[in-house]
Amino acid sequence: MATIMQKDVLLEGVFQALGYVINKNPNSKDREVLLDLKENIYCSAPEELDFNEMSQYIKQVIETYKG
Repeated sequence: MATIMQKDVLLEGVFQALGYVINKNPNSKDREVLLDLKENIYCSAPEELDFNEMSQYIKQVIETYKG
């Protein structure tokens, strides 16, 4: 369950992660997963989102591609 502010944080994280992924490997599977995640976040009520799970995935992608 997420709040409205956490939903906003998730969207910011997805866009940040997409920037790193597209810069390193634009055809990566992570790019597709992040785009699907973005759609899911936009289309869902905050209460339907698992903030902890989603934010951990986003952080993992950022760490993988940031280097």
